Amino acid sequence: MLSRKLTGSASFVCLRCRLQLAGAPKCLPFPAVALSSFRTRTPPRYFGTYAGLSGADGPPNGQTQTDGDTNTDPTPEPGTEPSRDTAAHNEGAAAYWPPPAPPPPQHRTYKSRGHIVSPEQEGLSIGILGKPGSAIVLRERRALSKNRRHPRLTADQESAKAHVDPASLLPDEAAGAASEDILLNIHELKPVDTQVLTDKEFRELRQTLLGGFTNTQLAHYIREYKTIQRHTQADEHVPEELPWVLERQPWAPTVANAASDIEPHLDGYITKTMAPKMRLAVRLMRECWDVSNEKVLDLDGYLSIRLRDVEFSLLTLGNQRWLEGTPRDILANVKQVKLIRESRVVSVVAPKHTADSILDRANGVLSNARTSDFAADLVSPKAIEPSVLEEVGRMTNTVTRLDPSGKKVVVTWIHMPDRDENFENAGETVLRFLRDAYGAKSRVSAALDVAPTDLAHQGRYLPVLNYTEKLPWQERSDNWERWTTAIPRWNSDAEAQPALIPATILPFDLTTEATVKEVVKEPETSIDSPPDWSLELQTDTSAVFGNVVFARQKQPASAPIPLSEPTPQLDTSLRRTFVPTLPALGSLNLPNNLHEEGLWHTTIVIRFTPTPDITSPELASSAPDLELRVDADHKEIKSLTSLRALNDTFTGDVLFPTAAVDARLVQQRYFHLPGASIEHHVPPVLAFLSKCDLRPWDNKLNTPPVLPGVRLPRRLLLSLPNNNNNNETATDDNNNNTPSQIQVDYTFASVEVQRTVTAEYENLKLRYTSIKAGQRGGERSELSLEAVHVEPQTDGESSSSPFSSGGGGEEEKDPFHRLSSDRHDHHRPSSDRYEIVDEADIRSQLFSGHTLNDPVKKAAAEAARGRPTRPVELGDFIRVASDIVNEKGRLKWHAKRS
Repeated sequence: MLSRKLTGSASFVCLRCRLQLAGAPKCLPFPAVALSSFRTRTPPRYFGTYAGLSGADGPPNGQTQTDGDTNTDPTPEPGTEPSRDTAAHNEGAAAYWPPPAPPPPQHRTYKSRGHIVSPEQEGLSIGILGKPGSAIVLRERRALSKNRRHPRLTADQESAKAHVDPASLLPDEAAGAASEDILLNIHELKPVDTQVLTDKEFRELRQTLLGGFTNTQLAHYIREYKTIQRHTQADEHVPEELPWVLERQPWAPTVANAASDIEPHLDGYITKTMAPKMRLAVRLMRECWDVSNEKVLDLDGYLSIRLRDVEFSLLTLGNQRWLEGTPRDILANVKQVKLIRESRVVSVVAPKHTADSILDRANGVLSNARTSDFAADLVSPKAIEPSVLEEVGRMTNTVTRLDPSGKKVVVTWIHMPDRDENFENAGETVLRFLRDAYGAKSRVSAALDVAPTDLAHQGRYLPVLNYTEKLPWQERSDNWERWTTAIPRWNSDAEAQPALIPATILPFDLTTEATVKEVVKEPETSIDSPPDWSLELQTDTSAVFGNVVFARQKQPASAPIPLSEPTPQLDTSLRRTFVPTLPALGSLNLPNNLHEEGLWHTTIVIRFTPTPDITSPELASSAPDLELRVDADHKEIKSLTSLRALNDTFTGDVLFPTAAVDARLVQQRYFHLPGASIEHHVPPVLAFLSKCDLRPWDNKLNTPPVLPGVRLPRRLLLSLPNNNNNNETATDDNNNNTPSQIQVDYTFASVEVQRTVTAEYENLKLRYTSIKAGQRGGERSELSLEAVHVEPQTDGESSSSPFSSGGGGEEEKDPFHRLSSDRHDHHRPSSDRYEIVDEADIRSQLFSGHTLNDPVKKAAAEAARGRPTRPVELGDFIRVASDIVNEKGRLKWHAKRS
């Protein structure tokens, strides 16, 4: 045999080339034996390169064949066992046998439109390219057989065709046991220790349900679980919803691809593109096992509840003060808290645990809500407007409204658990605010006058700005305007006669200082017999400077603001109030400041009114109001100053349309009881103070609501029958039932903190007072002139006190005044040197020189108070007050004139 060693890319030689190299004919006929060997998968012979080779050099996969081998029978002889080589040869031949030859064209069949066809060649009567034409025709052999599904037969049809065994109709116990096992297998996958899984654990559990059970099994478990749960809920006690919660929407996360046709508890777990079986598995985990995904719970979501009107209004008061007790770690995760007034819905946008904490906080606050009511007649016989109740509720952080009958006022508020029960509650505060604003005031009178009187018929109303914080709560929502006229051009040389305050406006005479000293001065008394109430009425007269304003009708917000037009005359029937005004700062630098005990001190003024439920009308109308004054400093309560029984209060407003300010004259008549005598004559006051929390330095002024069992001399109640004005004193405790004393119950009316500084002005006392009356009375500062004669300090008196500013050398001046004078002294040459002064040292010097801390100065002050002074004439008081209004003295109301 011819063989050729091939290398490189010519290592492969096809069969045709091998035959040509071996000298075989081109068209090698295949004998019948060879065809049979192909059909029986007998290994073929190889010619050429692999002829006569075996092993590694033979044909591929160990196929060998010799030229003389003509045995084509694949089956061995009976009783003989094929050898190992023969078995290996047959195994290799079966693995690498080429595909059989295609059948001849006449035996081929095709499928066409549900039939089996075979091709046949037929001649044509025409010629094609010079040869007889022929065509292939597909002949139909037979139709394809269809696999028709037999319809499911009913029980009746089956029984008609075949006999049914009755035993087969019984339930299959084995199948029921298998179904129960499947349900138990599913139930064993339920998490036991926790219901919140991580995202990885949640996905693994879902994948276990998807791969281990079918849709039917999962749906069967859900149906069985709901059936069992329906029966168990009837026996178990389901917690009821809180009474103020009308509707609660479960927490739903905000996801981008959320499905819209699912229950709220499936939000965030089922998406639009999720497969049905996966939805079923997630539904089983959420509805049956209540399993949550930690990743979903950390997303921002919405949690909403709808509340009743009263509870919702409580949460809206006080700028959401109910969130103050919430930890900052929780508030940091809150995205938004919405209070929707239209639907009374509280909506929290936060992760689920944070949203639940916020709503738990709201429910905890609402659980402390309290409600009280009182008769509307206790406030005023007139009907109370709902807007007034809404405003007082806003001021006191309560929900105040009328009951359906309109005869009672109902108050609801949030009670603070740590608040002392002895203090006034919110319901009593609302009653106090309403009585102070709209209650009857039998012992208060007022008057109005214009200086000069002809200006009452010419002028206009001008709006007043920046007055809200200076007025009581019931007057802040009104529009106030001042009656004024054109102010003439300023001319210091003008000799026009200034307008004066009419002296006839004051109803009472000025009480002279000498008379007051005689009334207050008591004989020497021991500790066992302290001084009693003053024997006669005392009168305090003062003039406060500011603007008298009038309340005009409100105009709609949509209407344009009209220009102020002249009005024919002043309308005295309009409601009016007073807005205090301070002069220019430069003109307040008065050289003769007075050094009283009130300097660096605070006076707490507590007022009481007779309780509204007094059975005797005569006693209710004749009992005086009480005013307690308590002295305090920057860190503690010092002493009780006095207790006053107010008999009359008068306010007279004098309009100065051509001036910058108006004047309000105030006269107050009262009986006076020294602070040292309160313990002996009015002991309930000390019991009241023992329950109070008075810390003005910390803005804490909490008091009980009532002052019961106050015994007053009958002469203090002027309108009672059989009342005499003799000089009678209060009886001892052993004789409290004598007719000389009357027992009256009082209620707390108001409290305010006053800080005062006084100065000598034209031999009269000029007082600057800073008043803080809280939400009820507002905060204001006022300048008043008192009808008290003051002698100017001499050089010796001023040099003896570190507060003196007149006379003496530089070392006697007030430390603060000395620093100020060093900076503004124009007679000294300018210098860049600045003295560093310790404020603590200055304050220690100030307090060391205080009258209360220096026994010598205290004795000198008491001796000065005991000396009678020259009485104040009404004409002098009217003249000085009018000069202040007309800027005839040192005080200027415009900064350019100061």
